Amino acid sequence: MNKIILSLIAIGALCSCNAIAQTAATDPAAPYHDYMKAMVSTDEEPLTAVWQLKERKAIDAATKEDVLASFVADEDSARVLLLKVGKAYTTDPVILTQIAAVTQWVMMSDKWYHFLWDGPRASGRKIWTNALIDVAEKSTDAYVKIFCLQQLRLCACRCQVSDIIDIGLKANDGNVREVAESVARGIMARK
Repeated sequence: MNKIILSLIAIGALCSCNAIAQTAATDPAAPYHDYMKAMVSTDEEPLTAVWQLKERKAIDAATKEDVLASFVADEDSARVLLLKVGKAYTTDPVILTQIAAVTQWVMMSDKWYHFLWDGPRASGRKIWTNALIDVAEKSTDAYVKIFCLQQLRLCACRCQVSDIIDIGLKANDGNVREVAESVARGIMARK
C-alpha cells in the first residue's frame, strides 16, 4: 500500500514538474519571473534609492521652495516644465522628481494668511492644475496624457472633473480613457 501511495506521489510530482517546464517555455513573461535581476543596481540601470543618493545635490537644487514656487507663478512657467515630459522612459528623472515635488508643494497648506486670501500654494494649485489639464488635452502622446492625469489625481479639484473626463473622452487610447475615469471617480470620492 505504501509503495502505491509513494508511486502516486512520484507520478504527481513528475507531472507537475513537466507542467511547470511547459508553462515556462510558452509563457512570454517567463524571463521576468527572476526578480533578483531587477533588484541589482548597475551603473546603466541604478535602483531608485541608489540614483537618489547619487543625485542628491541635483534633486535638492531642483526642489528648493523658491524653485517650486517659480513654476506656479504663472501658467506659462508651469507649462514649460510640463512640456519637458516626453514619451515613456525618455524624461530626465530630475524633471520627473521636480514635477512630483511641485504637485506636493501646491497641496501643502499656506501659512496664517490663508484665512485672509489665497496664499502662494493655493493660487499655485489653480495654475498648476490648469497647466496639467492644458498639457494633457494638447498632447498627442498617451504616456504624457496619463502622466498629467496621475498628477491631477493628487491635486485637482471637483470643479475640474468635467475637464478630466473630457480628456479621456477625446483620447484615442483606451488606457487614457480608463485612467481619466479612475481619476475623476477618485476626486469625486474625496470628502
